[in-house]
Amino acid sequence: MGLFEAITVSGDTEPAAFFQIDDRGILGLGTAPRTSFGMMRTCGNVFLPKICPGSSGSVNVSRDERWTNSSTEGWDWRIPEDLAQLYQSGLKLQPSTVSSFFDIESRLYNIEFNPDQNNQTYIVDSFRPLGSFVLSDKATAVDGLIIDVENGAIGFRNHTAPTRAQFGAEWEEDLLFLQPETSCASLNLSLRLDIPQSGNDGDGTQYLVDNGGFVNMDVESPWRLKMGDYVWYDNTQEDAQLEWRARATAWTVDVLHAYFMNVTKAGDRKAYINSELGRQFPINSTFLKSDVNQIDATDHYYALITNYPSAAEINGTVEIYNQSWAGNYYPNPFNMSSLNFTYLGDQCSGVGSDLVGMVNMTNIHVKCGLVSGTGQPLGGGEKMLIPRPNTNWTRPVYSCASAVKATIKTVRLRYNSTNNDPQPFNRLEVVSILDKTYDKDNLPLWGIEDANMTVMNLDPLWGLIDPEQANHVNLSTIRSDHLYLPAGSSSIMSGSGGTVYIPASTMPTSVWSKVYDTGSTLNTGTDYTGASNLALYKKWDNLTQTAGGTAQMMNLMWMDYAANALTGSRGQLTTNLLPPNLAPTLRTSHHMAKREGDDDLPSTVCQFTFIAALSGIDGHMQTETKEWIRNVGSADITITRSWGAHGGLGPQNAVTGGGGFAGVATNYERVAQREEEDSSEGVEMKDAVVAQTKPLAGHGNVNGGGSPEVQYRPNAGMNQDYVVHR
Repeated sequence: MGLFEAITVSGDTEPAAFFQIDDRGILGLGTAPRTSFGMMRTCGNVFLPKICPGSSGSVNVSRDERWTNSSTEGWDWRIPEDLAQLYQSGLKLQPSTVSSFFDIESRLYNIEFNPDQNNQTYIVDSFRPLGSFVLSDKATAVDGLIIDVENGAIGFRNHTAPTRAQFGAEWEEDLLFLQPETSCASLNLSLRLDIPQSGNDGDGTQYLVDNGGFVNMDVESPWRLKMGDYVWYDNTQEDAQLEWRARATAWTVDVLHAYFMNVTKAGDRKAYINSELGRQFPINSTFLKSDVNQIDATDHYYALITNYPSAAEINGTVEIYNQSWAGNYYPNPFNMSSLNFTYLGDQCSGVGSDLVGMVNMTNIHVKCGLVSGTGQPLGGGEKMLIPRPNTNWTRPVYSCASAVKATIKTVRLRYNSTNNDPQPFNRLEVVSILDKTYDKDNLPLWGIEDANMTVMNLDPLWGLIDPEQANHVNLSTIRSDHLYLPAGSSSIMSGSGGTVYIPASTMPTSVWSKVYDTGSTLNTGTDYTGASNLALYKKWDNLTQTAGGTAQMMNLMWMDYAANALTGSRGQLTTNLLPPNLAPTLRTSHHMAKREGDDDLPSTVCQFTFIAALSGIDGHMQTETKEWIRNVGSADITITRSWGAHGGLGPQNAVTGGGGFAGVATNYERVAQREEEDSSEGVEMKDAVVAQTKPLAGHGNVNGGGSPEVQYRPNAGMNQDYVVHR
């Protein structure tokens, strides 16, 4: 019997001091040094800025028939100290290693200058690819993060290790993680590519193949069956309904393509189905590409057929352009165009139009799109790593929906002092990552900023909340083991950020914009298609043959982008509980401000500004009038002439903070918002459900009823076949 020596973990525990260890790898070397600039944000948009909740300043807006001009005075972009305290107040109930919203930082940043900010410099988030981890098979520690490759998650930790451990040590820490979630559903349509005799040169014939998406199409709309006339989602914090969103959107994509190819009749899908299993429809698709050894993802739902006619809505009429290619293959009897697909992103996300969708607990950020898997030999032939000329391939197509949630996990770490690596960081190992389990009464309390502002105008704060602060103004809370991150203005913009610095709000959701642009020539950096990396291609090849595997692939790509974009600043040695350079909390006296028809309400002496915002509702432009004055902690008041509309029913264990008009409307009831509409006979008040997706509609009914005639009907209900851009 052979004898050997081994070092095992002792059953005893003892207190330990920790020292800082630095990552000298790719991410560590590529991470910009931390600064004292602090975090900042702006609200509104470049045309109509707004003062962010809790911040001081004023916006002056002037308009005429053609132009809208705005200017700001005394606008402080920094995060107010009272809000920073609020959105990490729940940390006192957590171990000291759990990060807050303000401990999540951008790995890279740009330094900018604005004379309106007291001639001070400030930083904005930035992104550059540094390294990739999708091919790794185990959890690993990198600068500021724990990367969980099994779940595609990232945990935030400024890394330290115990001192005076002769052989090493093992210990556990609770850490804040951001974890992606994706569900995918097959379109039951596939893409066929015939590689010509001359080789893989992009000249192959392309087809859309009916694997049941057309011939077995459900006649009834899943949107109508679930929701009725308007798209809205309930209880999204308990169930993000990603699988349902993906399946319903896949059905709609199939239906719209079937109309274009005259497979079925718009407005009367029971009339005929001109298809059969295996039928091939010639197409021209740059989404398919010529390389079968890659994947592609896009949020353009018309991308399966590149030469869809374009269109524009002019004076209430839809004008169709560029029909020459389509006419060569299909008569397009119902005048389909790329505009018919433009509402699908809003419908899948559930937030609605960016102009009217409200930031709140229910309106979580969901990104949707199409994903094409790797090519497989047609007829089950031999799979070749390098495709040969004169071969036929097929690629699956999926509809996917993705979100991100914050959660706390328990991480077991090991520091191996017997490892002779000269870099202490390389002695740190991740042993395990486990989800936290809670008793019902001990669930964390999460909060989301709910300031009666639209998705277009606000990147909301979120975080762990002290239960004693649960009734704070402009705050919605929920007890749960997780929090799905809310939709915000940056999540609908560029995937790279670059205008504000609140990375925990802007980066996790914006990363999905990068993931759903995989394969674009504009998407520079790491090649996630697999076209230039055969090892990555083989991994994607195994995953994309099923919807579940495709969802896992999307989560891994999110993990990679997020790990390159974000880092954590909290660790065992953290002593500063608040971020630097916060705006002071102003204490102001009060007087009475009154709105016609209201009782007297407390207000502040800070300047308020009349703001006019354009909102596209019911097919034409309207004026939404709001007045804002500065929030001052528990005395925060948002004066508005509009009632807050919050679509869908929220979690039963969620509550909404009171104070001012911001807390008047219960967040999770389907309420109407009163909008002011321009009228030649004065101001006319009307009710409109504005928190639910309600784009313009025309040409037929997705629910199976309605007129099959081709006509533009701007006041049609939500769930329609033909919807044009607002």
